[in-house]
Amino acid sequence: MASQGPNSPSTASGSVSPNNIKVSDGVYDFWEYSFSGTNANPLIASNFGFTIPTGATINGIQVDVQKKANYKLNQAYVRDDTIYLYIWDGSSWIMTASKADTVTKWDTTEAYASYGGPTDLWGVTWTAGMLTSINGIYFLVYFRGYVENSSKTTVRVSVDHIRVTIYYTTAASGGDIKSISSVVSASISKIGGVSKASISKVGGETV
Repeated sequence: MASQGPNSPSTASGSVSPNNIKVSDGVYDFWEYSFSGTNANPLIASNFGFTIPTGATINGIQVDVQKKANYKLNQAYVRDDTIYLYIWDGSSWIMTASKADTVTKWDTTEAYASYGGPTDLWGVTWTAGMLTSINGIYFLVYFRGYVENSSKTTVRVSVDHIRVTIYYTTAASGGDIKSISSVVSASISKIGGVSKASISKVGGETV
């Protein structure tokens, strides 16, 4: 199984400073909330620069989000709300299952959290049309946190980076089929273990 990535997005939108998620550099797209529980602003990342070969089979997709919060308390914390992939299949938009961890509180120290993996297809059958979109601009990561803030303090939601890795198997090429054919042809030229070239010699003397 081959892979490409982790690749970073060249396009980001949907939040306060989305361009800050394109690289891991300690500069964040962040939001602050001083009221009770709510969904944070969403982040949408796209245009990851993949070049998956035509005819390949997608085996799995992994998304890593580098994130942190300023509180990890019962009354003030951040957790995932949703993370899913949005893909154009050639005729319509398809939304995958969400892989969000809606239980675990975000750490106050920046770290990557991984979603999906080498054999995780996110509940979708990946078609040739979707493969074209993965290599283009119509493959999106949609990510959103949830803020619990019953203490009425100021909770900060910070995302530094989003990256994606694609795992795939390449299709057999014409060259592979030609090589197999050559081996078969070579084998047919031997009968009973004696090659055509060997038949031209008898007792070590050339006939």
